Amino acid sequence: MNSVLISGASKGLGAAMLKAFTVNGWQAIGTSRHGGTLEELDVCDEDSVLALRNRINLVPDCLILNAGSGIAGPIEMTAASEAVRQIDTNLLGVDRMVRAFLPDMRKRRSGTIVIVGSIASRLPIPFQALYSASKAAIANYAAALSMEVAPFGLHVMLVEPGDHRTDFGAARRRSPSDNDPYEPSTTRAINSMAKSEESGNDPERFANLVVRACMSDKPPHRLTITTPTERMLLILSAILPRRMMLKATRRAFCQA
Repeated sequence: MNSVLISGASKGLGAAMLKAFTVNGWQAIGTSRHGGTLEELDVCDEDSVLALRNRINLVPDCLILNAGSGIAGPIEMTAASEAVRQIDTNLLGVDRMVRAFLPDMRKRRSGTIVIVGSIASRLPIPFQALYSASKAAIANYAAALSMEVAPFGLHVMLVEPGDHRTDFGAARRRSPSDNDPYEPSTTRAINSMAKSEESGNDPERFANLVVRACMSDKPPHRLTITTPTERMLLILSAILPRRMMLKATRRAFCQA
């Protein structure tokens, strides 16, 4: 029986993947920062990561690094501690998990590491700069890791979801809004994010696509799962002058 370890599996896309892998006959282990019915894991805590590795005593066939968080608001108004927390969770949290589980996967010379990024790495929007930056960093991390581990029979797949109907938006932290000089643009942008997420893709479809990719003899290096509108935006971002794309994005998110 194939095995999969999924971080951030208590809700949203992580919970959907945990269910989909289980339905497809995998030994699926999910983690959550608060534990409960899942394995307890805080990706921002080195000791927690190592404790998980030792506790489950498993070399997964597929390691899915999905734990993440979001913060919204002007860069200027975001506390340095919040910026550090965002990068620590979305980038360094992945790195901690890789360093903990990669050695045994490398020695076995087989396995897939799935890193969940975001199309925000290629379509940054105003008032979500730190989230977009962390996902851009993780995309480059995944590409470099892929080249490093290929000689050992390991595969790295970057999954880039667009908006999906999950509670990610509700959990998104916001920088203090008191005396925000960027208002009303801040609120308009955050409301636009929420509206787009409400009309996003079905998490179950996302999970099934990830399972199918992981079961393939040749998994893709990048799996982008978006709505038709998001696919069009990705195409436009690749062909339009950057200044034009930034102007159009600002108008869409910040102006009434």
